Amino acid sequence: MKKVLFILFLTFLIMPLAFADSPVEVHRITIKATVLPVKPIFQLGFTSGMLDPDSMTVVTAKEQGTDQESTRPPIVFVPDIKLNDLNLLFTARLANEAKCYGNYTLTFEAGNFEVQRNGVSGVLSPSSQDLKVSEDFMSRGGVETELIQANSMQISFNGSRCTAGELATFEVVYLADSELDPATYYTDISLEVSSNF
Repeated sequence: MKKVLFILFLTFLIMPLAFADSPVEVHRITIKATVLPVKPIFQLGFTSGMLDPDSMTVVTAKEQGTDQESTRPPIVFVPDIKLNDLNLLFTARLANEAKCYGNYTLTFEAGNFEVQRNGVSGVLSPSSQDLKVSEDFMSRGGVETELIQANSMQISFNGSRCTAGELATFEVVYLADSELDPATYYTDISLEVSSNF
């Protein structure tokens, strides 16, 4: 009797499937959500050594535009190099809360002054250059330093959220030259950032 009841029960379960008009239909939509990385924004600041201490200057590459007029760097006056040694300090900063993976190389370049001595063209080169990792670098969080050379450093982002702040300082010294002719002289200090992907 139990067998008969069991067979009848299975029959009632299977019968609707046998008489169904079509097989089961599946309608599927795939949802895709992309979480984009927050790429780092770097800045170069002229921290100390300028003629007017209130003329601290910070430059972000993207803010300088792409045409020739807008890419001119800001000009900051320094003391008379005929009479004074120039001890200039520049700071590389992370300007945002980057959250990404990847390696970057930060390279600092200190240019030569194109000068005149007794009417003869020449250059006044830096007497020293010194690159140092900022003391609070580890507090940035998601970035680590890998290699430091004379004027460049490699940094690596590990995917954690960073905090904005200093990455490195670059100190440049130009010694006074009493032979310089009276004129206005220029040179550029630059920070080049390249990605190593």
